[in-house]
Amino acid sequence: YHLGLDDTNDRFSIGLGNTLGTTDYLTIDPTAGYIGINDNSPDYRFDVTGEIVTSTQLGIGNTSTTALGAEINIEGTTPSINIGDGGAEDTSITFDGATQDYHLGLDDTNDRFSIGLGNALGTTDYLTIDPTAGNVGIGTTNPSNFRLEVAGNIGPSVNETYDLGSDNLRWNDLWLGTNTLHIGTADADEGEIRYFTGNNVLDFQ
Repeated sequence: YHLGLDDTNDRFSIGLGNTLGTTDYLTIDPTAGYIGINDNSPDYRFDVTGEIVTSTQLGIGNTSTTALGAEINIEGTTPSINIGDGGAEDTSITFDGATQDYHLGLDDTNDRFSIGLGNALGTTDYLTIDPTAGNVGIGTTNPSNFRLEVAGNIGPSVNETYDLGSDNLRWNDLWLGTNTLHIGTADADEGEIRYFTGNNVLDFQ
């Protein structure tokens, strides 16, 4: 191994072998004090070519000295995380549970953002956002018709508590098929409205 000053670029390096500038593993650039790991021309304060693994906490902009376990803590006035380099690639985050995994991310094949089961985009997506018009799909990966498109039944969590619309904010049209519209508190205490397509009759019961 070697450590020393490479006079051709004024960089200090530690590396393999006995020749500077050949297999440098750590490089210090004097221009701005940048440090490179496996990068002999660092462009940032700490520039790493390869993976970084930590068994505890990774703090970014964090001045706290209290260890909070295995986590990433990002602080600052406008903290952000950028995933991807702008190329044609899927970018996602996987939540790895003991018995079940979930993912959220961008599927680059269709530019849709999804949240779903497992660790692979486009397999079992439960919620999908389509960038064309900002439509959101639940149970469907192609919400091309409505702002909120649901493939499945929709119902309240409790009986006779929540409203659909209000006195001041009403829906315009309601499009129904040939099934029955039930109005009342239960099957034994309700009225029904149905439409018979065979003879074009609207029936009230």
